[in-house]
Amino acid sequence: MTVIEKIQVMTCPMYPVNSAQASEMLRDKLIGDEFGYCVAINAEKINRYLRDAEFRKIIDGSIFPYPDGAGATLAAKFLAKKACEKINMPVLCLDVAAETGSRVFVYGAKPEVHALAMEAIGRRFPALVVCGSEHGYVDETDAVSALRGANPDLVLIALGSPKQEEFAAKYASELGAIFVGGGGSLDIMAGVKKRAPEFFVNNGLEWAYRLAQEPWRLKRQLGLVVFVLRLIKYRFRKMES
Repeated sequence: MTVIEKIQVMTCPMYPVNSAQASEMLRDKLIGDEFGYCVAINAEKINRYLRDAEFRKIIDGSIFPYPDGAGATLAAKFLAKKACEKINMPVLCLDVAAETGSRVFVYGAKPEVHALAMEAIGRRFPALVVCGSEHGYVDETDAVSALRGANPDLVLIALGSPKQEEFAAKYASELGAIFVGGGGSLDIMAGVKKRAPEFFVNNGLEWAYRLAQEPWRLKRQLGLVVFVLRLIKYRFRKMES
């Protein structure tokens, strides 16, 4: 088992992993019957971590904060001299779950999108043990009841951030499962939205592709500018100290 040291990205914790290392870490946690929640670390979440005390507690409590975007990978290299890559955790976790025979519950997205995504998951991961699923518009009480009845090892939860992280932090220990935030992954699996081509992902330009698809994200993407300025300021402070 490869041991990866957790780093601090402007005080926000993160494991600087590549996809192979992330797969190994998640596999070990599933085989070891560990429970908790994974958090995708990106520029937006780091910005929120710095200003929101409650959200900071959620990320600090994560068993696996991993890089998710150009901001996180840039910061790891710039501040800690650690090379890592954006992890497509929703797909990776289903692949690992299928390999280990882990029971999976899928929760999130609009009803019609959820149904299409479940069909796509069944085709792509025929060996996957799906013990239950719910779309993202059911009442929280009903969702928790369904999860309890299904007794999953892993939950792919796609409610958007920070709702999915808040839900995972609240129920992961009680349900004894590993929660993985899916964001808009079910929309992509369902074919409703397209994932950025590899060129954009590999060159830290996925944000530009998503912005072209969803112009309404412009205000959110401006957070990248704030993040980069904070990153530069933080680096200079460290150099002076």
